[in-house]
Amino acid sequence: MSSPRPSHRDDFEVAIICALPLEYDAVSYIFDEFWDEDGDQYGRAVGDPNSYTTGRIGKYDVVLALLPHMGKTNAASATASMRSSYGGLRLALLVGVCGAMPCGQDGEGEVLLGDVVISKTVIQYDFGRQYPDRFIHKNTVEDNLGRPNKDLERRTAQCLRQLQAKVAQTRRRGKYDYPGPAEDRLFEPAYRHKHQVSPTCICSSCFSDLDPVCNEVLSLSCADLGCDDEQLITREQLQAKRQSEHDGSDTAQRPAVHVRAVASGDTVIKSATDRDRLSREAGVIAFKIEGAGVWDEVHCIVVKGVCDYADCHKHKGWQNFAAATAASASKAILEGYIQTDKALKAGHPPPRSIQPFSTVPFPPDPKFVERTDILLWLRDQTAQPGSRAALVGLGGIGKSQVAIHYAYEVRHASPDTWVFWVHASSSARFEEAYRNIADKLQLPGRDDPQRNVLQLVHAWLCDEENGPWMMVLDNADSVEVFFPRQGAHGSRDQPLASFLPKTGRGSIIITSRNTDAAERLAEKSQALQLLRNRLGECAEDDVVMTDLAAAYIKRRRPHMSVSAYVDEFRRSDRNKAALLGGGIVDLRRDESASNSIFTTWQITFEHIRHERPSAANLLSFMCFFNPQGIPDSVLRAYHSRKHGGGSGDKLDKELEVLCQYSLVAVTSQRDVFEMHPLVQFCTQLWLSSFADTQWWRKFLTARQYPSKEYKKWRQTFLQALSDQYPPGTYENWRECQTLDPHVDAVMKERPDNWSDIEKWARLLSNAAYYRLLRGKFDEAEQMNRRALDAQEKVLGREHPDTLTSVSNLAAVLQCQGKYEEAEQMNRQALDTKEKVLSRDHPATLRSVSNLALVLLCQGKYEEAEQMNRRALDANTLGSINNLASVLQYQGKYKEAEQINRQALNGYEKVLGREHPNTLTSGKYEEAEQINRRALDASEKMLGKEHPDTLISGKYEEAEQMNRRALDANTLRSSRFSEAAQLYERACSGYVEVLGSDHPTTRACVAQHCSLREDMANNVQK
Repeated sequence: MSSPRPSHRDDFEVAIICALPLEYDAVSYIFDEFWDEDGDQYGRAVGDPNSYTTGRIGKYDVVLALLPHMGKTNAASATASMRSSYGGLRLALLVGVCGAMPCGQDGEGEVLLGDVVISKTVIQYDFGRQYPDRFIHKNTVEDNLGRPNKDLERRTAQCLRQLQAKVAQTRRRGKYDYPGPAEDRLFEPAYRHKHQVSPTCICSSCFSDLDPVCNEVLSLSCADLGCDDEQLITREQLQAKRQSEHDGSDTAQRPAVHVRAVASGDTVIKSATDRDRLSREAGVIAFKIEGAGVWDEVHCIVVKGVCDYADCHKHKGWQNFAAATAASASKAILEGYIQTDKALKAGHPPPRSIQPFSTVPFPPDPKFVERTDILLWLRDQTAQPGSRAALVGLGGIGKSQVAIHYAYEVRHASPDTWVFWVHASSSARFEEAYRNIADKLQLPGRDDPQRNVLQLVHAWLCDEENGPWMMVLDNADSVEVFFPRQGAHGSRDQPLASFLPKTGRGSIIITSRNTDAAERLAEKSQALQLLRNRLGECAEDDVVMTDLAAAYIKRRRPHMSVSAYVDEFRRSDRNKAALLGGGIVDLRRDESASNSIFTTWQITFEHIRHERPSAANLLSFMCFFNPQGIPDSVLRAYHSRKHGGGSGDKLDKELEVLCQYSLVAVTSQRDVFEMHPLVQFCTQLWLSSFADTQWWRKFLTARQYPSKEYKKWRQTFLQALSDQYPPGTYENWRECQTLDPHVDAVMKERPDNWSDIEKWARLLSNAAYYRLLRGKFDEAEQMNRRALDAQEKVLGREHPDTLTSVSNLAAVLQCQGKYEEAEQMNRQALDTKEKVLSRDHPATLRSVSNLALVLLCQGKYEEAEQMNRRALDANTLGSINNLASVLQYQGKYKEAEQINRQALNGYEKVLGREHPNTLTSGKYEEAEQINRRALDASEKMLGKEHPDTLISGKYEEAEQMNRRALDANTLRSSRFSEAAQLYERACSGYVEVLGSDHPTTRACVAQHCSLREDMANNVQK
């Protein structure tokens, strides 16, 4: 029997949204009737680009939409357009296929292909907060489906049989049949989908998630590639399905229904490792990219059929069946769950009288620091009915916490007052909150699709007989949510702002990051509280500047109060006019937040200049450091030089003053200080415009033409850092590590006078060598080139410092694989040293050894050997080690071993066992033992990704080179396997640190392939 056709598109309360055509096709088979067989009967709103199919499923009129593009952002846009056309929508079902976790992290049930996952929660796996040690996902609100029951699974199976029967009568017969348990294949997470036997393909070098595979693999099935069945995981429920299929029962195709958390993001998950990590961190069981976008716009249930395991393996033949099971489950939900919920509500009428309540979703914070003045301000602003007040400020500074505290305070003081909390970040969240209010108030007509719930709640709020109420409109950050542009929605839509009462016995508190939105919602006639207390305009939108003002007041009590601080600010006409009239802009901040920051800082700084000028001078010096990690040692060296030695008591007092005013802070390390970047910015800005009565007019050119005061303190900082930064050799690494972050502060600007240029170049040269040894080759090259350019102009090409920079730059180029330029630089250094110093000077011989090494890298073995033997006459350890390497590559293993032992003994005696040069020597017959020692020490001193550590990780390389001198019986397959794993690590590290085209990377890959070939040959033997 046909049901009556809806008269208007607002009569549709359920939408089904699909992302793929195959999902759309499956859903079309669960419709009982279509309303648009004779053409589109309902149209759509102006500006809505979507296409719709309308019809009936059970007792519900349903609109079906196919998303034009993939991704949660496109899903949100399409859903918003749908809501503009179908204003009566209460529920959206996002139906289709997904990848899934084979089982829950809590061990709750196996998930098989063809099963259905229904959203308990939608979690955006690329949305949350990034902390130093972890990423915290942000969850959305859970729906009310609860746990699945057997009735839903039974009804889903019944709907699936009906769908298959309907399709069997068409030319698509068999399209949605169950592929069978034999096709449900789950591989071990670490097992890659790749060519299993293809020695000429890059797949042959793929042994971990970081290794690349060829593009062809991405389109081939497991059967095409020959994925090993030995890597399959055995599962109990799959065995049961095989038995059911063997017994001829159709229960094998009956899908299980899992109500669990679903992950949503803009990235398709095709990695078992990433799948397991996301499931472990967020507790999700399925992965799809559109869910969060739809959920943000309308109450949504995600219903997905599992077509793969979100890994790299191809599961052919499951998409259509999974789409069919999802469509069947959707019909079961509409016919069973939602209808049952309505029947329950109809059988339990609401009580006649409801006592005032609160919908604040958060508990009170016991650690809340009461801001008495702000709370007093709120009481004053909300004292009159119909009043509005706005708390405006940056995210995270405590707007919502103040509102929560005040809401509990109101409920405690006035139990007869209703308190409503409305999340206002989007129209969907606003409407969700209003629906929640309507349900809790049990407003008549709230379930009638013909009634506007927003209007119902608005009418109740306007009715003075309902008593006093207060509403918190939280996170009202977007003007567009409440005041949409004309034509953005259909002409019948009212702006959400119209549903905020202007009459009645209530008041509204707004929290917002957007001053424009807050002013419009507060209707401008009401005051805005910018969370700066009674500091007026002094700390606009910035909690750091508020702390500065508070510290200033606390420091000067009882002579300074909040009111006195405001008066002082207002009396500073020059500053105020400059800030508010001059339009100073910090490009790293919102323009509206820049003016008051400088004024707040300047009030504090000017007072310190008069109270303790030496503390102001110390801040002027400190502002040129990297603001995080200012070392106490440099401050004490500066203070000692400035005051001719003496105790550090005076410095301690100066630091104490700066800390009391919140200009600097002591870190947990105690001997390290930090400064907020805004404090640094303001201090440098003040120095740039020092002694200029119209400093604000000079701001735009201050950095190009800084004042003498700015230059003086920058010169002082450069001298202090240059004096303290030692050569970047191993024994100085601890000091270099502490000082290195501050080099970048002076690297960009070369000084004007020659004496400062010399210090600047020496600092860059030392820092460049440290970064070279730490494996930061690109940074070291840039710094070396700048230092060399300056030294050639100031000192000349033949100065020892210039020659050192030439050699260091050559070393950097060699490490980057730029061998020809490195050879050219080394020959330049050698020619000059022979001319200036003599052929036998130690510095000249070091250049000989350096040149020999770069010749070795290019395969010029004879010239490299000649150079090394020349340097060997001076018994330099570096040349001994390099000569051993040349002999090794030439196949002269016995002589190489003898030379290497000599080098190792020398390094250990002169430098110590853990010095980097010691770690890279010793490549003789007992290579494994020595290299294991080298690897452990390299990881400790350099880090796992340093190139020298990666070299140490190739234990078997030396053994392979000396294989002719070893008994072949000592090569066991277990050692081959370990060597292969170590080569994998080395190759992966080289690709990440040096790049895939670096000669060292290519050599490592070639050696890895050679070892794999040897392994295969060993197995055959």
